Amino acid sequence: MDDLTQDAINKAYQNNVGKLFDGLFAAYVTAFDDLDKTNALAKFSNGVAIVREAKEAAENAL
Repeated sequence: MDDLTQDAINKAYQNNVGKLFDGLFAAYVTAFDDLDKTNALAKFSNGVAIVREAKEAAENAL
């Protein structure tokens, strides 16, 4: 895999995690109680895991 491809994969990963973090922040700030905050954190964690798996799949495909 060349450096440009790896850089593109890394940038896509960083952008997606950034978007997930923005969503987490918005959900966390507007949460009414601890359950809402816990749910927001769980969704963020699941989203990061999915993005990480996609990154690994992209790297392995090349």
